[in-house]
Amino acid sequence: MKSIWFVLIVEVMIVVDSHRPLTGRGSIDLYLTSRNVETMAEVPYRMCMPKVPDYVHATARPSNPSLPDKFNVTILEIKRRSFVVKFEMVEQATGWDRMRITVDWFSYIGTNVKLSHDHER
Repeated sequence: MKSIWFVLIVEVMIVVDSHRPLTGRGSIDLYLTSRNVETMAEVPYRMCMPKVPDYVHATARPSNPSLPDKFNVTILEIKRRSFVVKFEMVEQATGWDRMRITVDWFSYIGTNVKLSHDHER
């Protein structure tokens, strides 16, 4: 009788686990320059994804914390090994010279995704 309960508990745990979204998180430094207020770049996950994520969120900031620049980030395309992003300089109407930018991101794979801004840094 104990073995039947063990098997049932394991089966329930497998079913519950299969409905949890897979998450990924990472950070990467990119060197970017732009003649305009915005530019695009492809950001690699630098980790293996079992499939194309259903959702990716990213933020960007200068890698040098003394720089005051801020960026709006728009995800344009989500791929299996990377995602394409549009970076827009917030406080400047012109382009910028070569700058190292840190992109922090997280992704979800799964249908039962409940999004909240608690995951933002």
